Amino acid sequence: MSLDESDLDQQESILKKILERNNLKESDIITAETKKVENNSAYKSTWSMNFEKMKIGALKIAYEFAVDSINGYFHDTTAIKISQILLQGDIEAAAKYVNIGDGLNDEIIIPFEPYIDMERNRHLLILTTNNNSLFCLVRINGVYTIGITLSKKNYLTIEQSIIGINDVENKRFEKVKFIDGLNAIQGPITLSFLFKGKDITEFEHGFEPFEHSNANTPKDLIPLYDQHKTYITLLHEIIEKTDPYKDILANICKKGSVFKVPLPRSRIKYHVLSKHTNKHYEIDEIEFKQNWLGFL
Repeated sequence: MSLDESDLDQQESILKKILERNNLKESDIITAETKKVENNSAYKSTWSMNFEKMKIGALKIAYEFAVDSINGYFHDTTAIKISQILLQGDIEAAAKYVNIGDGLNDEIIIPFEPYIDMERNRHLLILTTNNNSLFCLVRINGVYTIGITLSKKNYLTIEQSIIGINDVENKRFEKVKFIDGLNAIQGPITLSFLFKGKDITEFEHGFEPFEHSNANTPKDLIPLYDQHKTYITLLHEIIEKTDPYKDILANICKKGSVFKVPLPRSRIKYHVLSKHTNKHYEIDEIEFKQNWLGFL
């Protein structure tokens, strides 16, 4: 009698059935010997995907998601052309619009990786903007990722991007605006003051800057002074003048974000005043840290 190891706990009942079927008694069994045999043979399997045929499927998914999500897209010039391609099942024509990535390269979805859980068993649709055009990212089970150009018009900003999440395990589909999802996962922001790369807390443990209280504005009104403790300006006024694409150093990952804002170089040396000791410290950089509370 040969059994798989997973069936060993059932060997007595299986043996009983064999005896009954062959009209035998337990006394007819003279010897019983158990041996464990391991099969370490390598098994190979192959699978193939026809990417050209998959493109028309991806185009259909993206087109229907855009029609359902964006007012006016149904009448878009490109949308009308795509609808004709889908009606005719024209695989060759579909490739013209399914033109971002090769299906197996995940680079096109990297900008959204810090905010979206890419490991779970889900299908993802992301309607967003690229080069002032509307396009949709389609990601199937983390295996197939492709981008589809849907219009030469720009219907959305990055913040207005729409994410469709099809949860395979829980059999649930939900649609989330990117900005709403981002706000939902953002933790509190911590503000640090640096001078030549060192945090002011290295010079004063528990340092907190002196700030004005003003109920009429949500901004932190942190005053900046010169070396003589003479007031110069407010911190947020300096930051608002910076170029986010040129001046701010950003690091965004799956745990959160860090933004470093160098203060403008000038003859004036910027200082902050300690809330607890009234000492003033020179600073040349501001750091904002924020942890994510989860993922979309």
